[in-house]
Amino acid sequence: MNRYIFLLIFSFFAAFSIKLDAQTLKSYLVAAEKSFEEKDYGSALQYYLAANEFVDDNADLLYKSAESARMFKAYNLAETKLELLDEKQPDNQYSLLTFWLGDIKQRLGKYSEAIDQYKIFLSEHQGENDYFDKRANKEIAACEWASELIFNPSENIKISRLEGDVNSPYSDFGALEENDKFYFSSMRFTRKVDSHYPNRLISKVMKSENGESVIADSIFSDDRLLDAHLSFNSSKTRAYYTICDYTGTAQINCQIYSVEVNPDGSFGKSEKLPDFINEVNFTSTQPNIGYSKNFNKDVLYFVSDREGGKGKMDIWYSIIDKNGSYTRPQNISNINTAEDDITPNFHSPTNTLYFSSNGYLSMGGYDIFASHIETAEFETPIHQGYPMNSSYDDIYFWLSQDGKKAYFSSNREGALYLDPTTEACCYDIFKADIEPIKIDLLVYTFNKKSRAELPGTEIKLYDALTNELAAVVINETTNESKFNLINNRNYYIVASKLGYVSDTTRFNTYGITKTDTIIKKLYLQPMDLSLKVLTYDRTTLNDLNGVEIILENLTDNTVNKIIVTNELGNEFNFDIIRGNKYKITASRKGYESVSELVNTDNYGGTVIIQKLYLADLLNAYLPLIVYFDNDRPDPRSKSKVTSRTYSETYSQYIIRRDEFVQKYNKDVTDENDKEFSRIKIEEFFNKDIKEGKEKFDLFFSTLLAVLQAGHKVDIQFKGYASPRADYDYNLILANRRVKSLDNEIRSFRKGAFTKYIKKGQLKITDVSYGESLASKDISDDLLNDKMSIYSVGASKERRVEVVKISSDLIENK
Repeated sequence: MNRYIFLLIFSFFAAFSIKLDAQTLKSYLVAAEKSFEEKDYGSALQYYLAANEFVDDNADLLYKSAESARMFKAYNLAETKLELLDEKQPDNQYSLLTFWLGDIKQRLGKYSEAIDQYKIFLSEHQGENDYFDKRANKEIAACEWASELIFNPSENIKISRLEGDVNSPYSDFGALEENDKFYFSSMRFTRKVDSHYPNRLISKVMKSENGESVIADSIFSDDRLLDAHLSFNSSKTRAYYTICDYTGTAQINCQIYSVEVNPDGSFGKSEKLPDFINEVNFTSTQPNIGYSKNFNKDVLYFVSDREGGKGKMDIWYSIIDKNGSYTRPQNISNINTAEDDITPNFHSPTNTLYFSSNGYLSMGGYDIFASHIETAEFETPIHQGYPMNSSYDDIYFWLSQDGKKAYFSSNREGALYLDPTTEACCYDIFKADIEPIKIDLLVYTFNKKSRAELPGTEIKLYDALTNELAAVVINETTNESKFNLINNRNYYIVASKLGYVSDTTRFNTYGITKTDTIIKKLYLQPMDLSLKVLTYDRTTLNDLNGVEIILENLTDNTVNKIIVTNELGNEFNFDIIRGNKYKITASRKGYESVSELVNTDNYGGTVIIQKLYLADLLNAYLPLIVYFDNDRPDPRSKSKVTSRTYSETYSQYIIRRDEFVQKYNKDVTDENDKEFSRIKIEEFFNKDIKEGKEKFDLFFSTLLAVLQAGHKVDIQFKGYASPRADYDYNLILANRRVKSLDNEIRSFRKGAFTKYIKKGQLKITDVSYGESLASKDISDDLLNDKMSIYSVGASKERRVEVVKISSDLIENK
């Protein structure tokens, strides 16, 4: 197929009617042979059909007419003649008959019958021709694959043939939209003067305006040459197209031209591209300009049969610099095949080259493929599925910037026949309406080291072409993140989390034709992490040596506990696993054990420092507070001492809870206010008063054990009073309250503390302040019992608390 435009040369002569009056059978056969040799298959078919009128049972004539029909793409006629010949051929005379019958049935979409014919061919002729052996096996696989495609069509594509006068009985192709105009090329024109009879067809670049198709510009009006394949550069300031001429009866040679585009949309003067683009003796055709984000320049893609290619017609490219100069053409070898690869169209928004090929697995004939380029090379082409492709030829694919609309040319069912008798030719322009496909992306993140799920990971989705951030998801509860994707896009995702090495992966949505879910799993390598534990005395804040630390892995119970004691210091260091939870327990004789949980999630550093403060057995009880009724013990007494114990005054105070509620709410009318006050007063009695007494009882038990162990203890009490009385009286009252607590200690377990007090092993000190530290908000109004006696605020001022406990527990551990 060298040196002629791939396009549709078979359509040129189908309409002509034979005018060889009174000619003999021999004359028809000579004319047919000559036309076939000149690749004028339409004329050859007409001559052979005329000859069939004289002889209808000649096997050789039948085979040649079938071949002419096949090459002219009159597939139904070719099928009929080959099937007839298959019944008549003597001694398996035509070795390729069953191969071509399989090919034709494949083109007609009769895949099961095509497979049968290919298998018959292989059973009878395998080993005779390596090329056809490989082709037959390839096409069997293609037919099986195409059958599956038909049963699984792309659910988002609707195909329709363009109405109006865009399509004609001749071939119409190369459609595109630019600047709100619709351009295409058409073979509907005839040479005015031609040495060939009938006059041959020529193509012109056309545009459709107001429902009428006209030649796009006067530069395309030459009535001898073929103009076609219009394409615009990215700035819309120049256009590219081909000018072709016949080099034989049906052979065509094309060269690429460029033309300036005027502001009004008209075209200027044409100029032919350099000779290294338009090589002599080879055709250069089907130019397309696409802006490459890799080069940041326009790139010319075109088709040529020049030397240095991989097959017959190959796709080449040349980079256009800002001065309009061209680089030497390069063959796109990683997408070209040994067959024909044609009609390139570069979609700049997605960096994707669309083209048609009959060298890949296809549904029959030329199918549309797409190849994305991200860095230096085009990726493996992806078949565009059914119904975008058919068993016929599907070529000249063009896609809108938003990807929602496409045009292509096809001779599929529904296209107009140039010759209804032979059902041959031609290419019509079809439109594809493309709806978005629902594609979900589910990303699962894991700890690479432990393989455990890793929630709380930040997932960023990027458009790989533009590096623009498309979406961000952080799921704190699970390791799953969900995104919505667009088909025919290249993406990459980045997973990151504090304390982990980020992970990334690339993927695309090319070739997805139905609602789908893509699943990606990312494994993040945890950075090394250590735990430093420091121990302190909670009271003095000094370093606390001699502490035993127990470290437990709460995430992985198969890991043994770590138990360490540091007699010489307060520092402990552990290697821990990021993402795991731990429990630290610190204990030391004479101190209350303390535990802390350590969660390594969302920690970006390499060392976690955990400070533990251990209270000695006595200070662990702080705060220690007990409360008193108003002016108790010994109301109106001027004495600093009392014979009563705290338990005695407590027992009389705790039973007055309901009385306090009643008297506080005596004049309250709002039920909500009453309920609120009741809850607050009952909470004070049940929690502060009652639990405070119980906590003191426990403290006394521990204090006795400490003293029995030989330790010395000094306790400082501080008494308080509400501000109802004057300062002097309140100070005496505070002393009396401390004394009641002193009496409580001395009477504990029938005087168990007495001997320790006498020996000076237990010292009790009173540092009372009366009302001097009472809150300014507490009422001192003697006429307002509600606020100065029964309110929770006033009640909390009537207390004694332990403000300091000193002991020798540290030195005598």
